Amino acid sequence: EQVIADARRAIVAIEAMHSQDEELVKAYYFRTLDLSAALLENDRLKLERERIAELRVKQQGVAQTEAHAADPVAPHTTPNTETKQELTTICFKVEATTTQLRALREFLNSNNIKFSKI
Repeated sequence: EQVIADARRAIVAIEAMHSQDEELVKAYYFRTLDLSAALLENDRLKLERERIAELRVKQQGVAQTEAHAADPVAPHTTPNTETKQELTTICFKVEATTTQLRALREFLNSNNIKFSKI
């Protein structure tokens, strides 16, 4: 009888959280019969969902950056004949060797691309 009463109280507590993962948390509780562990599982699921959302945002940002970088540029334009274009700012992180970083800096400078550390 005590186990049943404890289970009822645990289910009421889980339902009171109004968690998106309520059914999963209930199932976890019934597997373990440990309310504390079930509440920790709820927190873990919430953090996992947040990490997935952050990853999606990052992936969308990378996809947008790649799409922007892949935009074709007029092949025979020079700084004197180039029409005014709206400038775009993109922030990104680079992981490279010292030699690669020097080459990147030279490329940016030779193409009159402004850059700065963040």
